Amino acid sequence: MLVSRAFADFAAWGVEVGWGAPPSESIALLNPDGRSRGPFWLSAAGHARLGFLVDGKPADRRQLELFLGLAPWPSSEPDAARLDTLSHNLDYWSQLTQAIRDERDGMGRLAGPQVAASFHAASLTARNDFQQALALTKESLAWRRSAQFDDSRLALKKLGGCWTAAVSKPPSPPSPQWLASRALGTITRAENP
Repeated sequence: MLVSRAFADFAAWGVEVGWGAPPSESIALLNPDGRSRGPFWLSAAGHARLGFLVDGKPADRRQLELFLGLAPWPSSEPDAARLDTLSHNLDYWSQLTQAIRDERDGMGRLAGPQVAASFHAASLTARNDFQQALALTKESLAWRRSAQFDDSRLALKKLGGCWTAAVSKPPSPPSPQWLASRALGTITRAENP
């Protein structure tokens, strides 16, 4: 569903996006059934039109690398402190990974409440708003897949509460996590008017 929405937006913007291999094939000839699998690519004309702005000015290579996470943000934090932060996040990522593994192994379709509980456990170990938003989104989807819509809405309401304060003031420069939290918040407001 998310991929279909993205392709609808691309079409509305006049951007041709292809999928699969080879990129030299005309987009009009591609089978739409395979577009959810990727890899995704732009046509030569779409690529030529592409431009990125930061504060209304063309972004340079360094700014794009920072935004995409290809280069580290300038930090005064010592390496030991960053390593300590990483080790504190291991419990969260372990819980989330196990919940995703259970869901993919078929447990999600057979026992939705157990998978939702696994994602809920991951949200309890979250160390920041982005992690909590990710786990709550997955929990809501697990409830929805098991046709327990009230529980799904409840998870979305929790999601709405977890990001509101943090998203109101962007960090400087805005991090990809902040932008993702902002997008999740928009989705939450749309689901819970």
